[in-house]
Amino acid sequence: MKYYTDDELIELIEMLDSSDKSSLDSHWVARQIKERFENKERIVASQRDRIDAAAKYMGHSLITELLEEGY
Repeated sequence: MKYYTDDELIELIEMLDSSDKSSLDSHWVARQIKERFENKERIVASQRDRIDAAAKYMGHSLITELLEEGY
């Protein structure tokens, strides 16, 4: 299965919009976009879990202090 970037998906949408006789299937494009959103949601959830684990280990206040100091 090919991986489509956000820009490629936007181009597909523009192609659908610009041509009434487009060979693209709008349902196929919608599925690709939905899959992309789901992948991004999984990545964000995974990163959130990792950051939360690190914050629990290091301490939330230490992270806040580091951010306030510009790190």
